[in-house]
Amino acid sequence: MSTTYQVSDMMIGVRNMIEAADLRQGDQVLLLADTRSDKSAIEALTAGLRFFGAHPMTLVTEPISRYGDVPQAVLDAMHASDVVVWVWPVFITFTPAYRAMGRKREESGSQLHEERMKPYHIYFEGNAGLLTRDYAKFPNKVLWKLAEKVREVVSVGKVVRIEDSLGTNLTATYDARDSTACSFALAIRPAAVIFPGAAAACSTATGNRTAKFI
Repeated sequence: MSTTYQVSDMMIGVRNMIEAADLRQGDQVLLLADTRSDKSAIEALTAGLRFFGAHPMTLVTEPISRYGDVPQAVLDAMHASDVVVWVWPVFITFTPAYRAMGRKREESGSQLHEERMKPYHIYFEGNAGLLTRDYAKFPNKVLWKLAEKVREVVSVGKVVRIEDSLGTNLTATYDARDSTACSFALAIRPAAVIFPGAAAACSTATGNRTAKFI
């Protein structure tokens, strides 16, 4: 049994994505999809972006494997765009071509810029119907406020422990002074953003972890 999703029910989710990614009116936005991507999601994203004042276009490819080759036409289209939305399940982060793009940014020092980089990437992790769900509709500003609180707690702590009634027991130690990444708002990254995404995420290069997941 298939479910039909109405584009009108997805507009709040689309608006949240636009806000989270700090899109700008006049942006040339490439929706990079493949033959498995949800057509109703693409339609909703296109309608929302046009209403916002951006200029979307869609490129649909055959599926590109996680470590596969990205066609030159796709790379050219990405470079010509201000923003690229990778429509799930498109995910080319680990392909040689994308990794080479990252190395060029490191060599040039452009990854240190506080301004949004071009092309700016949005990892839209939205399967069929996701834009209609509370997960995508939850107000960004509330998420950001919660994330700021999480950052305050994490920055002065050193141990995280997660347990539940099913027997999960995860303990991790970390040194907040050595944190290599701490994202507390969805729209602050200069290179890319994930939507929908967690409100806060911190990682560290050092520390000890023991875990039991049930």
